[in-house]
Amino acid sequence: MSALHSAKYASWESKASALDAELQASDEAEKAAASAALGHDGAWSEEQSKEMQKAEQAKLAKAALDKQKLLEESAKLVVTSEMLASDPVLTDARLRGKRILVFKNLTGGRCRVAQPEVSAALIKVFVEGCADFELELAVPLLTSHVELHKCTNVALTVERQVATVQLDQSGGCAVRFGEGAFEGPDDRVYSAGCGDLTLGVAHSSGARHEITVDYLRDGAVPVNECGAEEYQFVARWSKETGGIVNEPLMRVGNKFLTKSTVENASLSGAARLAIREQKAAEAEQHKLEGNDAFGGGEYAQAVLFYSMALDKVSASDPPPPLRHVCLSNRAACFLKLGHPEKALKDAGECAGLEPGYAKGWFRKGLALHAMGRYEEALPALAAAQKIEPGNKQVKQALQFAEAKLGQEMRKRMQGSNA
Repeated sequence: MSALHSAKYASWESKASALDAELQASDEAEKAAASAALGHDGAWSEEQSKEMQKAEQAKLAKAALDKQKLLEESAKLVVTSEMLASDPVLTDARLRGKRILVFKNLTGGRCRVAQPEVSAALIKVFVEGCADFELELAVPLLTSHVELHKCTNVALTVERQVATVQLDQSGGCAVRFGEGAFEGPDDRVYSAGCGDLTLGVAHSSGARHEITVDYLRDGAVPVNECGAEEYQFVARWSKETGGIVNEPLMRVGNKFLTKSTVENASLSGAARLAIREQKAAEAEQHKLEGNDAFGGGEYAQAVLFYSMALDKVSASDPPPPLRHVCLSNRAACFLKLGHPEKALKDAGECAGLEPGYAKGWFRKGLALHAMGRYEEALPALAAAQKIEPGNKQVKQALQFAEAKLGQEMRKRMQGSNA
């Protein structure tokens, strides 16, 4: 951004931000305030009532999720290096009834969790930020789920069946399964952003197989707003080959399918419709998460959630109503983050998809204003005002742009007469 551009941006940013913040307040759970601001005096329309019900349902779902998180926190045991220094074997007495184990930021050492020392099944196991660490699991897991995140040179040995192992952004790690621990039809190892990852299986048939996974070497590429390190792979035991197979992973509806399965599938019309509906539901959830992040001032996080929502509905034809809303909301985030060019792209696409949506035109006008393109900003803001003539925020933004354009024109005239 040039010095001149920065100066212009700084001069209008506080007022434009305030205008956009007021407009954002008209969303979802605050429809009542929006009605007054836009001059809607009567009873709620059927569509507005539905939106309020959806917002209330989202609040209830969030409250339930928060309650579940509290329950999980109470069941967690964070295993420290001090605990393992004297004895690397965990026992019932040392677990103190906790059934979710967290290994975090440990360097060096080892830990064994096994029966009979641990008599009851665990719920989950998380390993995060550990390096040069060894973990042996020989105890049932109720969720059959283990996660490793941002680890280096961590060796995980699994002696009881675990259906899902998830590894993210880790390097030089190894996951090895004992006999019977990786033979179920749904047993999988999911990985994203993992380099030099070793996967080994000792099959009950006597077969032994080991492969090395590297996300860049295996073809990970950026997809939409997600980087290559977020590209997912899935490994499974293949009866056909008698070994481990690792493939790119795609999410279709509510199922994880390998790329080859999706490409070779012959889906019925009903199946395609079900997939579209599932994607729309997931997109709606990401949009609500984006709204929460925006309301908390976490604009970069909100961009991520809106991008995830857009990714779910990007291939839909025709585009669902959700798409133009997410584009407009992401444009608002980009304005807050000082990226008017990106905001202009999103707002412009929003206005193209839904010309009757005032916020698309409004944010397009704000983006053009931020770039000093006042003459182009006026038609966009005028379009927003035409759709919502009673909107005070749009009216103020239009007056602001007219004043700035007048100042610019006077400067040009003075310069030409000098």
